[in-house]
Amino acid sequence: MEQLQAFEQYASMQKRSIRGLAKKLGKHHTTIFRWAQRYSWKERLFRRDSEIQKGLDKHAAEDMIEMN
Repeated sequence: MEQLQAFEQYASMQKRSIRGLAKKLGKHHTTIFRWAQRYSWKERLFRRDSEIQKGLDKHAAEDMIEMN
């Protein structure tokens, strides 16, 4: 559970940083790094960011259609 909350905070960071997150959470950076590896944060973030971008692209396309 703690790892999931850390992931959510990491995902919402404008400039993602393991050390920055560790400092914010009061954890050692190696703990956060291990969580990131064990729970595939990089891959999860890629999928998450891709889905967000798809939604934004779809919304922009719908707006363009409405404008015409």
